[in-house]
Amino acid sequence: MLIFKALIELFFMRQCVHCSTSLMPNECDLCLCCNANLSPISFSGENDPELAQLFYGRSKISGATALFHFVKGGVSQSLIHQFKYYNSQKIGTRWGIKLAHHLKKANDFSDIDVVIPVPMTRQKKRKRGYNQSEKIAKSLAKELKVKYDTRTLKRKTQKRSQTHLNKYTRWQNINEGFELIQPLAENVKHVLLIDDVITTGATLESCANLLAANRSIKISIASLAFAPLEG
Repeated sequence: MLIFKALIELFFMRQCVHCSTSLMPNECDLCLCCNANLSPISFSGENDPELAQLFYGRSKISGATALFHFVKGGVSQSLIHQFKYYNSQKIGTRWGIKLAHHLKKANDFSDIDVVIPVPMTRQKKRKRGYNQSEKIAKSLAKELKVKYDTRTLKRKTQKRSQTHLNKYTRWQNINEGFELIQPLAENVKHVLLIDDVITTGATLESCANLLAANRSIKISIASLAFAPLEG
């Protein structure tokens, strides 16, 4: 099996998604150099202050964190874009496990009952072929040994893309963009919402407020990257 794997890697050389350097057998997605330049978010086992601040006065979030900052033109952008737009689904699986290891260090995430990925519209999922948040959440839930839920929340048809909108317009666009399909089980006390990239937090805010509308539960959020918008 090891010989077969070595032959595959010989003829189909794996490359770093950012600099295109050939990857060593123990490297995945990024070479050692690019991985070192990923702009990781400093994590002491508690909330990331800048990320948590997004939700002050908007939504009651118990825990908030991400693995790294999203930097335009940087390593993080190459990794996220390869994952989202070039069918590199295994990136989500592998980095979902990394995110789980990140959360295991945190007191705020120690009692998670269920992991829920931010849902995608049926049309968009059909076009892309997968929901990137689901890829992250599924492997993360498995690593944390907690339930994984894609049946509670549903995303309505989105009026327009969020990519180039400012903070206020994003909030308007996403408001009431989700619906609760079924109530959470009574034994669920702490929900972890997963997105691939957090910008204004509007998407997660909408999901969190919907889940907490009729029940007193803890809601935390986590993502691979954090990319706050300016203006």
